[in-house]
Amino acid sequence: MAMRFFTFQWWSGHCEQVDVIAEYEEHFEAVRSHLPPTAAHLHDAESLHDSRVEAFDIDMLANCVILRLTGFSRHDGHERDRRFELRYGGVSRVVFGPSPEQPLGGPGGFGDLGYDEFDLSPEHRFLHRLLFSTGIELEITFRSFEYDARESGA
Repeated sequence: MAMRFFTFQWWSGHCEQVDVIAEYEEHFEAVRSHLPPTAAHLHDAESLHDSRVEAFDIDMLANCVILRLTGFSRHDGHERDRRFELRYGGVSRVVFGPSPEQPLGGPGGFGDLGYDEFDLSPEHRFLHRLLFSTGIELEITFRSFEYDARESGA
């Protein structure tokens, strides 16, 4: 398990600076048609960058994971608080791993969510990898994906 594009070394500036964002966008476009449409919609319509984990729920009997995040969006030059609920179904694997690098500044717990990437597993399942400022990497292997995003208080 490891971030494929947005690595902690890249984020913290401890490796050669390449155009990782362009490389990931090229990858995403190559796998877009194989991902759940909701994953593509999240990628296109929202940004999870700088959001924070409110809750991480694993239901072993239902093989599902619910990840609740608090973040923000920028529209028309205004920043609005947002709440995200990511729902993964048919979950077969959840892996956490710390980076050996020194954490970036930020809050405790998971820290700020820096980057996330969708991918396909060799078994043709879906992967969502998330990288936090504390160096924690999270990878969820799943079969279905839904999400909800709304302004805080809505």
